[in-house]
Amino acid sequence: MIPWLKKKSRADAPLLSSQRPWQIMLLGCVVLPVKLPFSVPGICSSPQPKRSNPARVVVPQRRTPARTIPSNRRPVVTVPASAVPRQPVATASLSNLEARVQAEINQIRRSYDLKPMQGNRRLAKVARGHSQNMAARSFFGHTDPSGNSAAERVQGAGIRYQLVAENLAWVENAPDPVDHIVQGWLNSPGHRANILRPEVRETGVGIFRTGNQFFFTQLFMTR
Repeated sequence: MIPWLKKKSRADAPLLSSQRPWQIMLLGCVVLPVKLPFSVPGICSSPQPKRSNPARVVVPQRRTPARTIPSNRRPVVTVPASAVPRQPVATASLSNLEARVQAEINQIRRSYDLKPMQGNRRLAKVARGHSQNMAARSFFGHTDPSGNSAAERVQGAGIRYQLVAENLAWVENAPDPVDHIVQGWLNSPGHRANILRPEVRETGVGIFRTGNQFFFTQLFMTR
């Protein structure tokens, strides 16, 4: 269990109940370094001067997608089968789990007649680093304790972009963490909005595991 999620008193319940067989948290946002000619709701972070004090984790409000999904299309409620071979969670490599996330997200996009995203290794490295950092420093958010936002992490890797969106997830004791995370994102309007953004063309998925806990970061990018 992440330290700051431990129960303090009977009156102060934890965010995640230890009585549940598995637990999950989700966060999603869009970051923009420049002003675009079209409206992009859901902005929750942008490059800011670094601060010496730890950043406060803020859960963004759910907002509607940049482009409304046609009313005659119901939101996908089940995740299509992935073409990536499934490996038992106990022995699965993180690269296999990352490939499954990307494949399943792209299949969801195809079901909405959207182009699949190309994998970007540099973007995946940034995502992987953030997942590892969240595990090592016991926090969960788009801004790390040093004050670095998703935008600054991407820019720090020398990647230029017009739009970057980020979905985060943390899950513990899930029999299949990928299925739980992708389904959780899909059932959340804000996360689904990032998944179904027509303008994004590239993605990077990074997962870090410690014990039965998995930290997920997926970045979506438009150059």
